[in-house]
Amino acid sequence: ILDIWAGSMGLILNIPPSFAYGATNANADHFTCIFLIIVGIAMFFKPINDLPLSSILGLLAGTAAAAILAALIPPGLEVAIATWINPKLLLIIVLIVVAAIVALTAKFYIGVLQAISKFLSWPPVALVIGIFGIVQGILLWGFGISIFMNIL
Repeated sequence: ILDIWAGSMGLILNIPPSFAYGATNANADHFTCIFLIIVGIAMFFKPINDLPLSSILGLLAGTAAAAILAALIPPGLEVAIATWINPKLLLIIVLIVVAAIVALTAKFYIGVLQAISKFLSWPPVALVIGIFGIVQGILLWGFGISIFMNIL
């Protein structure tokens, strides 16, 4: 989470990644910020393989949709709906439909992020990313330069 925060704040606030880099270039290093965000997202999704995050998101969205619908239906309309279907049954149907749609959609997107995370944590790829991160950090903090200084 710290990687995502540091990369995002570097881009948003245009902060140089180190004091040594800031002495030569007062702007953010876009490559380093984007690298931090990508690695942070990959590191975040690696340990949640066993957590049913998509189901939790679906239930939260379904519950919120049913609660908002229950709060916004005026009493006169509730009486009209009651002649056709029980309002509680309608809210349960809304909860189930919204929860299922959100859970399936979230499962797809989280699955894609977890696949990317698995690829990035494969030992040869992780070794290259780790070496790159160490070299980039030494260059930024020690010498004030970036591997890709003017990429963006």
